[in-house]
Formats: sequence, structure tokens, C-alpha cells
Amino acid sequence: GAQGYICAVGGGGENNNDWSDAPYSWIVQKSGYGKVIVLSVNDESSWIPNYFVSKGASYSSNLKINSRTLANSQAIYDSIFSASAVFIKGGDQYDYINYWKGTLTEDAIRAVWQRGGVVAGTSAGAMVLSEFIISAKYGSLSPESALSNPFVQAGHIESDFLSLAPGTIFDTHFIERARQGRLVAQMVKLLNEGH
Repeated sequence: GAQGYICAVGGGGENNNDWSDAPYSWIVQKSGYGKVIVLSVNDESSWIPNYFVSKGASYSSNLKINSRTLANSQAIYDSIFSASAVFIKGGDQYDYINYWKGTLTEDAIRAVWQRGGVVAGTSAGAMVLSEFIISAKYGSLSPESALSNPFVQAGHIESDFLSLAPGTIFDTHFIERARQGRLVAQMVKLLNEGH
């Protein structure tokens, strides 16, 4: 079937007439100027939905999914499924894995993508789009500890959530948080596991 589009945004504050105009406009354009649902586990301001509408989306709203019960509800599935684009906000990527993995929420996000829609995210929301995810399950992994031991527990990698970009690992805030060493360590680990 049709395969959709992915937009992984590295993170950082969005603003009008700034760097964010290009990727966020692209998301709206590739979605056919349809409905954009913004996912998070937190209460969010209406700034991002309003921003998508200002870029031409027909409609946009936040959807807070902060439990597995909610993530497995038909109403949540229907809300996501009705969208032309799904945008996952920043935060803690392990929250998304913990609450959404194996649920109707994950199925709905994948369904939007499979029928040619857009699945996008920023920061942690971008990290969960790749096949291999630095999960933050055991806390944040510093480049120093990753390089001294690529197999350290904080280097936990999740690989069976969404997986919209096979064979990839997305890492965000890469330069400003000096994560090059962390990524090298994670790649060593994946190679060692036979990926």
C-alpha cells in the first residue's frame, strides 16, 4: 500500500518566521492540508496546533495520552486515525514507549502513515520514529558513560515500537548536547547484537 512521510525535527523552540516554518509547512503540505493531531503525555498549550493551522492545516488539536488505558481506547484510536498528519511532541521518549507501545495508539499512528499520511515529531517525538530508539528507560545516557561502556544499562535500545524508518537511529539535540559519542556507542552495541 501507500507509504507515508516522516518528518523528524531535531528539537528547539518553534517560532513564526524562523527555522521551524520550513519543516512544519512541509508536514502540512504533505498531509494535503488536512487535520493534524498533536500527541503528548502532558498538558500542552495550543501554540503548536495554532501554528499548524497558520501553515494551512484544516484543523489541529492536542491529544494527551498519558496512560495505557487511554492509549488503548477506541476514542483515542479514532481521533488519531482521522488525521492526515500526526505530530509527536518533545518530552521523555520512554513515556511514549511505556504508555503507547503495543496499544491502539501505536496502531493508529502506523495506520495514518501506511495510508500515505505524515508522522512527525520533535526531539523525543522524533526519536521514537526510528527503528532503533535510545529509550531513556534507565535515565539519560551521557556520551561519556556510553563511550566508556557501550553496554551500560542506560544505553537501553528499544526496537519494536512504531519502526517507521527501518535500519535507522534518530538522535536529537545532537550538536548542542554533544551526543556524537553516545551515537557511536549505540551503533557499536547494535552491530554487536547483529543488526
